[in-house]
Amino acid sequence: MIPTRTLFLDWLVSTSTMQEFVRGNLLILKTPRLWSFVWKPMAIALACYVAIVATVSLWLIPYLVGMFDLPVWIEESMKWLGRAGLVIVMSFLGLPIYLAISGLFSSLLWDRLSLEVERTLYGTSPNVKVGCGGLIWDSLTRAAFSGVLFLVSLCFFWTGPIAPAIYAAWIGTLDFSASAYIRRGVLFPSEFSRVWKPKRAKGFAIACGLVSLVPLLFVLMLPGMVAGATILCREGEKA
Repeated sequence: MIPTRTLFLDWLVSTSTMQEFVRGNLLILKTPRLWSFVWKPMAIALACYVAIVATVSLWLIPYLVGMFDLPVWIEESMKWLGRAGLVIVMSFLGLPIYLAISGLFSSLLWDRLSLEVERTLYGTSPNVKVGCGGLIWDSLTRAAFSGVLFLVSLCFFWTGPIAPAIYAAWIGTLDFSASAYIRRGVLFPSEFSRVWKPKRAKGFAIACGLVSLVPLLFVLMLPGMVAGATILCREGEKA
């Protein structure tokens, strides 16, 4: 007899407009073989994130304060105020910054996981060679688009978590599917016009945006979203 939980999950996957999002996360949870391709990209992105925060806190803030000829006690107070401000800023912008770092190098960090997801589900995967120049072009144009969208989202800070959630929805859908599209020879910005063609692309984006409202959960679900975006690309290109 099939367990009730399994029947419920199968029903959820088959009926949901966020089907790829659900399938990707379930696949990561149920396939231990894929776990070895998860920790490395997350650790690299986290290391870059920590390095940025440490550089701002330990070097940039003291450097800026040191530009002014201030008494020692005022200078030290300004440093601590700057670091307190950094904590406040990162509490609001920490997730978008982490997402930008992870997405900027998505074609390198998540490529192996995306490849193994496709092989696990479909047996084969395209492997078009775009070369170093293609990867550099993809990263630069993707970073420029992400930066512009990030600045636009900052202009809507008065919306609270809504603007960051929309940012996460757009960038997450584009960046998490990047590796799958690059293997097909599709680089950014050409990917932009193709990633939204699958019927459930908008549902996947909405799921990414909603999960981003819980930062820790979002980070933990990054591998599942990469898997889901890979499935979205495969199904969309097949259609």
